[in-house]
Amino acid sequence: MEQPDGTPVLSWSSVSGSDVKAEQSDMTKAPVLVSGAVNGMSAVQFDGVDDTLILSSNLFAMSSLPRSVYVVLNSTDYAAQILGSTVSTNGKLTTEGYALGIAAGKPFVKANAAGNGMWLLAPNSVEQSGLKLLGARVSASESDLMGACHYQQIAAMPMLAASASSSLGGAVAGVESLQGDVAEVIVYDRWLTDQEQQDVRDYLSARYGITVAALSDQNDNGILDDCDMEAVYLGATA
Repeated sequence: MEQPDGTPVLSWSSVSGSDVKAEQSDMTKAPVLVSGAVNGMSAVQFDGVDDTLILSSNLFAMSSLPRSVYVVLNSTDYAAQILGSTVSTNGKLTTEGYALGIAAGKPFVKANAAGNGMWLLAPNSVEQSGLKLLGARVSASESDLMGACHYQQIAAMPMLAASASSSLGGAVAGVESLQGDVAEVIVYDRWLTDQEQQDVRDYLSARYGITVAALSDQNDNGILDDCDMEAVYLGATA
C-alpha cells in the first residue's frame, strides 16, 4: 500500500490478482496506515472505536464454505471481531456470524447463528497480547484454529446467519471494533491441506519475525508441544 504514514486507509486492495478490496467511504471511520508498525513493515491501524473496512465481496456470506483464513496483527484487545461477517446489533460477538476474532483476550473462530453451530476458542494458558499469527479453516463438517502456540480442531457443522456484508476491523460501525495493527490478511476459498497451511504459517512467521511452534500437540491439550516444554508463549507471541 503506497500512501503517506498516518493517512486514512480508504481502500486496501488485494495483491493476489483478485478484485476484492477492503474499503471505507467515511473518512472518520477509516483506519490509518502506520509505517514500520510490524517487524519494520507497514500495517493498517484500527482505533477500537469505529474504524472498519467493508469488503467489496461478501467473503463470509451464508454460502461461503469452505474458507481458510490467516491474519497477522499486533493487538492487546480483549474483545473484538478481526475479520468476518457483519452483524446488525451489539452483543453478538460470540453467538452469531462467521468470523475470526478475540474474546476474553483469546483468539476464536465462529460460524454460528443464535449461539448454535461451530465455535473454537484458544486455551486459557496461551498469552494473547502483542504480535499474533492467527489462522482458521472452516468447512461444512470440520474446523480448526491455530496460532503460534496453540491448535484446536472440532468436528461440528457450521450454522451461518444471513449477513449483508463482510468487514475487517469490526463487525459493523463500531460493534466490537478492533484496536490494533493488521499487517496482512490471506483468505482462500477452499480448505488448505495441512502442508499448505504449514507453508502459509512458515511464510508469515518468517516475514514478520514471529516465533512459532511446530504443529504438534501429542497430549492434545490445545498447546503445541514446543510451547508446553518451552514457555515461548508467555508474554510473547500466540
